[in-house]
Amino acid sequence: MLLLKIVLAPFVLMAAVFLAMITHVSGLTLHHRLAWQPTTATVLNSETLCEVTYQPVDAVLRAVAARGPCETMGDLILPKGGTTPRTLMGVYGALAYDTDGGVRKWEGKLADAGVYNARTGEKLMLYYDPSSPQDIDTAEYKGWFGGLLIFGFSAGLVAFYIWLVWPRRKSPPHAGVRSNAPVRGIENRRRQTFGKA
Repeated sequence: MLLLKIVLAPFVLMAAVFLAMITHVSGLTLHHRLAWQPTTATVLNSETLCEVTYQPVDAVLRAVAARGPCETMGDLILPKGGTTPRTLMGVYGALAYDTDGGVRKWEGKLADAGVYNARTGEKLMLYYDPSSPQDIDTAEYKGWFGGLLIFGFSAGLVAFYIWLVWPRRKSPPHAGVRSNAPVRGIENRRRQTFGKA
């Protein structure tokens, strides 16, 4: 039993992390739907670009070397001391949307706003933060079926592990064992009534 607990411990830890992540993402999406203001956004432009990042010699976080059409990224020369280049493809563009303060423009990687597939001129339903109107999100649940499967499996594994390690009260050794010894109260009652008419 102890070996099973030890073997399952890292898997339960990962399952708990997945539960926390799914709960956080779901809660954040629900918060955006309830607390943020809905608006209609127009896609001003949308194009697939490649972004090359590298590891600077004097920094912990990776830096962006260049972003542009993917066919031009092959001949890129990194800054001095830069190592481990990585090329990531993404959809970049610009959105225009109405807020209480007027029309705002947002530019960047569309996935950061929850938009994964958009055409120029397309209208999208978005939510923006009233206290910080540059923060926008589609507040859509992406991949909910797979997320539900992972959530269910992770929750089941964590619940099983809690049941496995939960301290349970051991039953006394004589519990459940039948005895042929008579009960004293009944024995005394029989003696008192025996022979009486």
